Formats: sequence, C-alpha cells, structure tokens
Amino acid sequence: MHGRENLGAPGALGKAVVFGACLLLGLIAGWLGNQAIRAAAPREVGRRPVGCERQLRTLALAVALYAMDHDEALLPAATAWEEALAPYLRIGVRCPAAAGAEGSGYAFNTWLDGVRLPQLRDPAATPTLFDSHRCERNAADPLLSLAFRHESGAYVAWADGAVRRVTFWPPACGAGLLPATDR
Repeated sequence: MHGRENLGAPGALGKAVVFGACLLLGLIAGWLGNQAIRAAAPREVGRRPVGCERQLRTLALAVALYAMDHDEALLPAATAWEEALAPYLRIGVRCPAAAGAEGSGYAFNTWLDGVRLPQLRDPAATPTLFDSHRCERNAADPLLSLAFRHESGAYVAWADGAVRRVTFWPPACGAGLLPATDR
C-alpha cells in the first residue's frame, strides 16, 4: 500500500522535469524571436550610415580646426574646400554610400561662404557640410542637393561640430541660416 500513496502527488523529480522543460522551451522561443528580428532588420543598419557619420564627423572637426587657424572663418565654398581641409585630414574622406563619386559625396553650404563663426545666430542649427547628390570634388550649394541615401535619411554636419541624421528637410532651406550681422 505504501507504493500507491505517492502516485497521485507529483514528486520533486517530476516538478524539476516540468520546470526544466518550460525553461528550455522559453530559451528556444527567445532565441527564435531574436533570429527573426535579426533577419527582418535591414542589412545596411549599423554599416554604411555609421561609416558616413564617422566620415562627416571627421570633416566637421577639420572645419573647426580650419576656422581656428583662419580667424574663425568658415571654408571658401566656391573654391577648393576639400583642398582647404586636406592639411587637417590624415587621409581623404568619402561617404561610403556615394558609389562612383569623383569627390567626397559631401557638399559645403554656400550660405556660409565667407562667414565667420561669431556671425552665426545659432551654430547648432546651421548646416556646414551634408550628404549631397553632387559628387564632384568641392561640391557646394545652398542645401539643394541634400541626398537622403542612408535609410531615407541624410547626415548633416552643423557649425557647432555636431553631426546628425535628418529624415526631413524644410522647404525653405536658407531660412534662418544667414549670418546675424553683415559681413
């Protein structure tokens, strides 16, 4: 009779087996969910945009160094801005997503041609360099060629040295970008 008393109640071993099976199923479900998320993610995420952002950050630093050496003046847009930055760069800088570009894949904001940093109303809101469809060397325009080639976004370097990805650009590109004082 002693053997029949334990048949209805699960023992410690039975509970451990059920718990282990549930734990194993949970781990498998979590792993499968992780694999599904990774498979659904675009392959470019974390590759090209990060490289482009890093390249533009390097250019933004070179612009800041140039300004320090030139009485806080920004780059000459219509001339050779890529050559002007060359002494501040160890190697050439190029947007990895600008395939076949003759130049860097970036353009300089011509609104800032001849402007000095203290003249800017809001450097954090003033674009200096940006992803551009114009891929020739020393490309420059008033933000008309902004290229949204990174997950429907574009990288922009700002006069304060920051680099941010934008997904929308206001139609009045030049509004608020003019210097606070006359040149």
